Amino acid sequence: MTDLIKRVALAIELKMQFKDFGQDVGGNEFSVSIAQLDRLTRACEEAARAAIAECFKWRPIETAPKDGTPIIYFDGRHCIGEAFWQDKDEHPPAWWDEANTEEVEPTHWMPLPNPPEEQKP
Repeated sequence: MTDLIKRVALAIELKMQFKDFGQDVGGNEFSVSIAQLDRLTRACEEAARAAIAECFKWRPIETAPKDGTPIIYFDGRHCIGEAFWQDKDEHPPAWWDEANTEEVEPTHWMPLPNPPEEQKP
């Protein structure tokens, strides 16, 4: 996802940087027209919107990872919080709420978003 966003940003930057010039730094004419860059930019933006929408889409719990990866879960009435699949130790296999450490019965899930990137001073 991050790579896609970087590519969209690069396409937009190239479009903005070269739209008024028509030549590259060496004086050569571009082989890519502004119209082509516009189409590329629109295609990248549409792909990014679709990828973002897919990330925030509720999925059936049967498709959730059962390797201990934390997920956001929905129990059929409320978006509750973070859960993970537990099939080790003395407990029978089940979904467990991360905060309350109790067994839960989610119907849907979605992946957790990435944490914020660390801000450097």
